[in-house]
Amino acid sequence: MTDSSLSFLRDMTVLLAEDDVSLRELMTGTLGLFFRDVLPAEDGGRALELFEAHRPHMAILDINMPGLSGLEVAEAIREVDADLPIMILTGHDDAAYMQTAVRLRLMNYLLKPLSLSSLKAALKGCLEEMKRRDRLEVPLAGGTLLNPTTGTAVRGGQIHRLTRNELRFLEILLDHRGVIVEPVRICLHMSVEKDFTPQALRNLVWRLRDKIGAEAIFSARDKGYMVR
Repeated sequence: MTDSSLSFLRDMTVLLAEDDVSLRELMTGTLGLFFRDVLPAEDGGRALELFEAHRPHMAILDINMPGLSGLEVAEAIREVDADLPIMILTGHDDAAYMQTAVRLRLMNYLLKPLSLSSLKAALKGCLEEMKRRDRLEVPLAGGTLLNPTTGTAVRGGQIHRLTRNELRFLEILLDHRGVIVEPVRICLHMSVEKDFTPQALRNLVWRLRDKIGAEAIFSARDKGYMVR
């Protein structure tokens, strides 16, 4: 995935409910390019089972399915989670559904056939809403939960506030999660108001590990750092 604005999705799970087998398989593959996990459901009942079992970060629901419709699934989800970003898949733009959509605070209507550009735009909208509601939590190795929006990390039941530089450091590592990022590249990313030196980087990592845990940041001598 080349769009760094969607990088937060790499740590998230999305629920997809679509009764058309071909479309479900196609969308599962496409969403897999953005999300860590995709939970495909063939009908509304199965969608609710997966929601209750996994509590995904987002949901995409076909409006017409056997048994429960997408709107009925959305209504059931809203009884449990008032803020989960929910998008509805539909084959036609029907204003009759808008009153229900407003009441359930649905994020978007996705019209079939769905283009990649419209999907990405909808996902960006969901992320913006999650930021506004402080729902962007990124799990790190060792059980730490990072919230870049509030600038905090929760570890062992304690809340640690992160500095601007600590957040910038984690930002570039999360954009390349699973890959070692060279110190020179990190220092360039950190040099906003003044030059950021390798020694300053080492000091930052040393302090940050006290907040988020040593296991969350992997370092390879003379090669760089990676977030886990």
